[in-house]
Amino acid sequence: MLRSIVEIEPRVKQREPQIIYPIFNLETPVFNKPNDDYIGKIFPSNRYGDFIVLKWDFSKISKWKTTLNYYTIQFLKTGFKQSQILSSRIKVKNLKDKYFPLVNNGFIGNFPFELKGIYLKLYITWKNMLKRCYRQNNPSYNQTYINNNVFVSNRWHDFSIFVEDVQKLKNWDKKQQNWSIYELDKDYYNSNCYSLDTCVWLPQQDNKIYQTKCIPIRCETLDGKIYTSLNLTTLIDFLHLPYGTCYDMLHKTKKIIKKPVRNLEFCKVNPNLIYRYEL
Repeated sequence: MLRSIVEIEPRVKQREPQIIYPIFNLETPVFNKPNDDYIGKIFPSNRYGDFIVLKWDFSKISKWKTTLNYYTIQFLKTGFKQSQILSSRIKVKNLKDKYFPLVNNGFIGNFPFELKGIYLKLYITWKNMLKRCYRQNNPSYNQTYINNNVFVSNRWHDFSIFVEDVQKLKNWDKKQQNWSIYELDKDYYNSNCYSLDTCVWLPQQDNKIYQTKCIPIRCETLDGKIYTSLNLTTLIDFLHLPYGTCYDMLHKTKKIIKKPVRNLEFCKVNPNLIYRYEL
């Protein structure tokens, strides 16, 4: 059965300003432990820039009868804070900033789960999306993306928010059932932005159709029935028509003496709208 066609307004967006750091306000240290060697001092981390020790949280005695001190620290680039950090971790620089942009301008954010199962799959989708838009030495970052000013909304630079949002998109239930078939797609709305209101989960075959301009094709059969489709191949397969003859009829490349249908033509369209299969 042929699918219904709908008219849609394109969702082209203005490019958003770059994310401004720090994301969170930087705080002033609280010297709440006399003669302390950590509070107020700045230390380097292995991969996430410098951080400052804001305050002492508490102490406890280890099983070896030594005193263990715990602190609140804050990363200077992003403003991300962590509490109850053992002093030994500060010394060895073994701290991570969830909001530091490590993945092509993206960061993990407040993501509470392990990267496995469905979350790992979504992480790969998110990472590839950012790579296509921002990693210029990547082969998939091509001139089309540059010319069309394609970008990722600032909201989706945060992986934790991306995970929440994509589960609200159209066809998420179908994506879960057919993971390899459905793709994250912005072309359904002819958009230049990856965001919550410009993307859907779309079958690969539809994604290919929407990458070019779609004009509905109207077919009137010999018995007077009317059919429409966005794709000539889909239409002739449904009606069991000869492809070459129908192609020549549609594009008027040849004069057809024995027509397999009464009429075959592109529909008149509104140039301000786009045409898609109904979701």
